[in-house]
Amino acid sequence: MFAYWGSSTSGPGLMGRDQGSNLGRVTARLSYQKERKRSIFEIADGLRPLTSSFPGVKVRYITEDPLSNMLFGGGRAFNLELYGHDLKTASGVAKRIAKELSKIDGLTDIEISRKEKKPELQVIVDRDRASRLGLNVSDIGTTVETLFSGKTASRYREGGREYDILVRLKEKDREKISDLKNVFITSPTGKQVRLSNVARIEERLGPLKIERKNQQRVLRIMASISPGRGLGDVVRDVQGVLKNIRMPEGFFVNFG
Repeated sequence: MFAYWGSSTSGPGLMGRDQGSNLGRVTARLSYQKERKRSIFEIADGLRPLTSSFPGVKVRYITEDPLSNMLFGGGRAFNLELYGHDLKTASGVAKRIAKELSKIDGLTDIEISRKEKKPELQVIVDRDRASRLGLNVSDIGTTVETLFSGKTASRYREGGREYDILVRLKEKDREKISDLKNVFITSPTGKQVRLSNVARIEERLGPLKIERKNQQRVLRIMASISPGRGLGDVVRDVQGVLKNIRMPEGFFVNFG
């Protein structure tokens, strides 16, 4: 068993997973089927009551092969594809579909592939002013990323194990916008320049990832299927639900 929590650097998530300081993942490798009495689905169902009591935390269980998740984009037992151009409309329709799917027996861990925009702080550098002080955007970006996200400076070995040594500010020194503004950037000549002297900090919503299939915008509603229910039975129930949901003009659904 191993755990993954957050991200110290930006970049795509491993095996298609999302990254962020508010996200975590625990992966457990089970013994062979013949060595245990319960299926992976029964084990997941047994864990649900334990994690449902965590306040403010959403937990979902993925019982499919993570390699499928990486190679085929999803790896979930059930995938419904919603096609449509308008982002806001698509989000509303997807949420309504997900709500109705949650009422179907045997569908669990329902999830919408497109995430809401996340608030973030953006550093807008005054390039001319920075240049006059001997700085460039790369210098500023590297310093800010190291101090707030962290950077592996070296590795420590002990007892046959290797640990990353992460360099960044203490948590109390990277909590507020003022902490970011007061960061000092070292110029090539050794001069210390306060970040607020060469850049402004703005609160914005981060970019939205838009999926496409066959050159059309697509949004996926994914779920796991509990043991005892076949995919065909679930699809028939879903088709019944979709008949009662009116699709906006230009929108349609397909089973993935």
